[in-house]
Amino acid sequence: MNFRHLLVIGVAILCPMWARAHARPRISMDAFRNTGARAALDRLEHSTDEFKGSLDKALDHSVLNGTSLEDRLNQWANLLEDEVDTAKKEYNRAADSGKHADGTAMERFADHWGNAMMAATAINRAMIRRGFAPTPERQWTGIRTDLNMVAQALGNPALPDMTVVIFRAVPPSTLSSPNVKQVMEDLRNSSHAFEDKIEHAWFVAAGPKERRVLQRWADDLKSATNRMLDEYKDNDAPEFQFRLEECLMLAAGLNRALLLTPMSTAPVMEWDQLRSRLNTLAGQFGYPILPQTLRG
Repeated sequence: MNFRHLLVIGVAILCPMWARAHARPRISMDAFRNTGARAALDRLEHSTDEFKGSLDKALDHSVLNGTSLEDRLNQWANLLEDEVDTAKKEYNRAADSGKHADGTAMERFADHWGNAMMAATAINRAMIRRGFAPTPERQWTGIRTDLNMVAQALGNPALPDMTVVIFRAVPPSTLSSPNVKQVMEDLRNSSHAFEDKIEHAWFVAAGPKERRVLQRWADDLKSATNRMLDEYKDNDAPEFQFRLEECLMLAAGLNRALLLTPMSTAPVMEWDQLRSRLNTLAGQFGYPILPQTLRG
């Protein structure tokens, strides 16, 4: 028996063992019998649609008008509304499948729900701005409550009811502080390395749609980081802060997904490094940091 035959046999033995050990976890059928979660999804179908319109109008009259962050928030509000609608349909299909659980519907629900919560986690950070806009702020409180009701039924961590922060512009001298300077020297390589690892990661608990969204967000974070570096070189503190907010919101969504989605080790290690550097910047500018763990 030559080496090639040994290699083929080894792969044939190890792959099934690896798949059994890391099979995609299935949501308990109890979660699809939860009347509170089903009612919350019914409400979310309408509330996220209303929120999308209110947010768009509010952003047009806010300090974020005309910024890339305005575009991101509208994009995430659209994603949230679309994914909630689809998740609700798959949830109902699984819930109504009776004794013979519809595993395909359960997996599709998990994908769309994961994407919805990535967008919700990013938006949740935007809602910490004091006086951001009364109508979407009020609507978001109800949306977050319903999202958390579903998350609780699934055994997932809740979106935090974050402390309100008053954001103040910092002087340009802040950009030249040693901590900021060191992070900015390393940040481009970190975001590029993470995006590359995500692109080639071996996901074991995400469907194709969820993988595509993760990859898109990793690419968006790399692009946002590059733009933040440009503002840093120009010593433009106000624009740098908007870019940093954008990066932290993208990172918040990715952080939730990565901490709840088992995958190959490489992107997780890269993410820990990138998150640490972003948290250094968050601390310097008074923004809430990204949590290291969501499971407490």
